[in-house]
Amino acid sequence: MKWDVEDSLFPNDQSTGSLIMKKAIKYLVNAALAGIGIPCEIKQYLLATPQMRVDLKNLPFSIALPSVIRWQDWKNASLYDYFATKNVIQLWQHQYPQQGATSVVVPELADLVTTTTTENWHCDIRDVEGLSAANAAIEKRISIDEMAEIDCANYIHDLTAECIDRNMAHDQVRILNKNSSDYFTLHGWDARVFLMNAGGAHHFATARYIAGKIGKQYPLHGRLVSHTINRSVAFQLNAKYQMFVSGQEYAYVQFLEAMRMYQAPIGYLALPKPISDSVALCFPRDNARSMRVAALFEKLEFFDLGKHLCMGALIPRPG
Repeated sequence: MKWDVEDSLFPNDQSTGSLIMKKAIKYLVNAALAGIGIPCEIKQYLLATPQMRVDLKNLPFSIALPSVIRWQDWKNASLYDYFATKNVIQLWQHQYPQQGATSVVVPELADLVTTTTTENWHCDIRDVEGLSAANAAIEKRISIDEMAEIDCANYIHDLTAECIDRNMAHDQVRILNKNSSDYFTLHGWDARVFLMNAGGAHHFATARYIAGKIGKQYPLHGRLVSHTINRSVAFQLNAKYQMFVSGQEYAYVQFLEAMRMYQAPIGYLALPKPISDSVALCFPRDNARSMRVAALFEKLEFFDLGKHLCMGALIPRPG
């Protein structure tokens, strides 16, 4: 049976004086429980704020490059502004003499992603599954074929090899040009090849669509820039901090005050686009109180960012 200290002392009493007394007693009880290692106020806040949870596996999916999390840019993310110090966690500590916020350098962020470049890389046109630029609303399209069917109907005159050639010959389809500025990119956590195009998206999508319909191979080649998570570095980072993703607007003020009352350190780490409106909450593994709070986050199924990175940060595509 659940016992509520407020209702037990003031049953059915909603007077102003009673409400004030209830809040005072609740504060004192939570403070006493925090003193013996029970983070009640934090648990109450988490249960009352479900919108604090952010699941990276439920992000919008599309063929637009900005939909892919830019872990390669995480080392440059900042909580406050572009010119703030990078590669740091803002660590709030609440036990004397270490009180207030300090910037803790996280060297692992600089080496978390490995980037390699392959010149003269070869693929088929159907291997390309995303685009970096288009006049169409590609952030609403989940495949280039869908884009072709919805946005390129005027370009699909006939399903022939000649129609493929005509579209690929358009002057804004630059990937076939010698010394082209267009190139390919691959994020290991996304597993799709993107064409980093400056234009010609409709013509490229049309050619790719027709090639699929008539079963024709159409070879492409160019520079490939690949980004992969360095899992050994991810394990090093995860060994220092247990990290969970939170909506940024819910991660401060009341939550930080509850952490202060509980006297547990908590770190804040900015996240890269397109999840920069969220924040990584970092719980130092060498602090018992911090880890008790982390256990609450785990029990309430907050997204465990450390585990996610250790597994390569792969996000399964919908369907």
